[in-house]
Amino acid sequence: RAIASNENINVKFFSDVRGFLLKTAEGVLGILHFDKLSSSGGASLENDLIELFIKLRTEAKANKNFALADQIRDELKEMGIILQDSKDGTTYKKARS
Repeated sequence: RAIASNENINVKFFSDVRGFLLKTAEGVLGILHFDKLSSSGGASLENDLIELFIKLRTEAKANKNFALADQIRDELKEMGIILQDSKDGTTYKKARS
C-alpha cells in the first residue's frame, strides 16, 4: 500500500522498510532472518527482490494502476534490469554493463 501511494520511492524508503522488518519480523517475531538471507548468496537475494518487484508490478497492472506499473518498470530499467512481458507473464534480464 505504501508503494502504491508514494510516487517518490527511493533507497531510503527501502532501507527504512528493511529496518522495520529487522525489528519486527526478525527481532520480535523471529520469522525472518536477514543474516541467513545475505549469507546464502547476494545473487539469490537479488533475484528474489526482482521477482518481488515483478509481482508488485503485475498486481499494479491488475488493479489498473498503470502509472505505478510503469514506474516500477522504469526504475528497474535504471538499475539495469530489463523486464520482458509476454502472454505467459513477465521475465527479466540484466542489461550488460
